[in-house]
Amino acid sequence: MNKSLKTAGIILLVLALVAGLSATAARLLRKASPRQTLKAEDGRAIFCEELSFFGSGGKIYGKVYKPYDTLGRKPVLVYCHDLGGNYNEGKYICETVAKKGMVAYSFDFTGGSPESRSAGTLSEVSVRTEVADLKAVVGRLLKEDFTEKRSIYLVGKGLGGAVAGLVASELKKDIAGVVFISARFNIEEFSNETYPKVRNIPDTTFVNGVAVGKKFFTDARDIKIFRKMKRYDGPALVIHGTADTVVPIDFAEKANKVLSGCRLERIDGAGHELGSRYSSKVLRMTMDFLQENVKL
Repeated sequence: MNKSLKTAGIILLVLALVAGLSATAARLLRKASPRQTLKAEDGRAIFCEELSFFGSGGKIYGKVYKPYDTLGRKPVLVYCHDLGGNYNEGKYICETVAKKGMVAYSFDFTGGSPESRSAGTLSEVSVRTEVADLKAVVGRLLKEDFTEKRSIYLVGKGLGGAVAGLVASELKKDIAGVVFISARFNIEEFSNETYPKVRNIPDTTFVNGVAVGKKFFTDARDIKIFRKMKRYDGPALVIHGTADTVVPIDFAEKANKVLSGCRLERIDGAGHELGSRYSSKVLRMTMDFLQENVKL
């Protein structure tokens, strides 16, 4: 009798566990982002769906864009937004490359903006936290069955560009190319000139219109971006406005000299933001670079 009761108890326990797991799975499915089908001008479809995961800084939210032909491994473009931006900043370029047959991924840096869907807060964000995020993204994408090995291309704007350069120098075997758009190559100089002494750094400072904390400045004080980027010897493209007052063109020219496989595209009269007036030109330059290296 005792044996029968014990057996019945085990069976009930197993059933309860299965029911609990099923309920959890159902909740996750309900929360999952549905696949969206987008259409190109020529009628070809691309797919867009959420691809989020947990890195060292917490949840990283992102969206992956795939061509209609999703079979096999493909080169992957990763878009890295500027400080204060989010994954939507890379939507247009991601859709464009997906229509050409690549996979593209755009994500929110942890603490990267007030609208970020990733973990973290702006008071915690810095160039080093964003480097950790991007390395986690590359690591995750390399595990996906759609990623062609050693064929990840980074496109970074502003701070995202500086981060892309630092990560390419560390993961150069996996990074096939980098595009820098108004990249913050002067992040170290900016930090040290804004606050020459660490003790004078306040709790909050507005940069790019958003409030960042002390960590933003302390982590950039000795980043040595050009020394590190020199390790990356793959294809690179620097797109920079000649009238950029946030990151003077001199820094873009220095990056062009430091990166052995680099080409510098100057946009005459353009400032730092490279807004809607120049968006088509920036996209064309980026696509030309990818065409040369990926053969789209």
